[in-house]
This record gives sequence, structure tokens and C-alpha cells, in this order.
Amino acid sequence: MKTQIKNVYYCEHCKKNGLSKHKMEQHENQCKRNPINFHPCFDCKNFDIVKESHEEHYEGGGNDLTRWHESELWLCKKHKIYLHTRRAEVKGLLTKYPESFIDTELMPIECEFYSQKTIEEIDFNNIFD
Repeated sequence: MKTQIKNVYYCEHCKKNGLSKHKMEQHENQCKRNPINFHPCFDCKNFDIVKESHEEHYEGGGNDLTRWHESELWLCKKHKIYLHTRRAEVKGLLTKYPESFIDTELMPIECEFYSQKTIEEIDFNNIFD
């Protein structure tokens, strides 16, 4: 019989665990329950989701395709800026899809203009999209 003793690494913010230290460090950086990944903007009266449609053109293989693409932009109405999350930076999405993050700024952890939405102001249709 063969036995091995191994280190098990646990996320400090959720119950996830694994045998790879590198993978668990990577997970902790992106963990939704990690306080550095929490942005109060999503719960703020000044936060708005702007849906934008634009035409995309693809060439290749003798087939030229044109289709409509819808993207979602996160707007702070008070600062008048578009925002992105820290998770988008950690996952490398800003370099992978630079056209989606043009003129966006990192969501702040704290904001002097933060004003929590009341239950009547929450758009429950948009939460589960």
C-alpha cells in the first residue's frame, strides 16, 4: 500500500480548496467573496447599465459576415465615467478584449458619492441576465 501526505490549500474567503498553491492563489485573487473584489458601485443609485448595439464585420474563408453585437457598459452617472471591475483586470480581460474597455476606469472600493439603492430602485429583471 502506498500513502502520500500532501498540503491542501484553502481559500481564505470561501470554502474552495485544492492541492496546487499557485491555482489557489489565482483563485483567491478572483474570488467573489474576497473583499478587494467587492465594489459598492453595483448597489449605488448613481450606477447605470448602458446597453450598446453595434455592427461587427468578419472576413475570412470567402464568407463575409456582418452581425449585430450587444455590449454592456457600466456607467457612473455622478463621475460621468465608464467602469470595469478588478476581476476583469486580474483575469486579463483588458488585454484580451481591449476594444471592450476603452475609456473605462477601475471601480473604486469606496466612493464619496455612494448612495445605496432602495428596494424600489433595484431592477430585478437586470440582475439575472
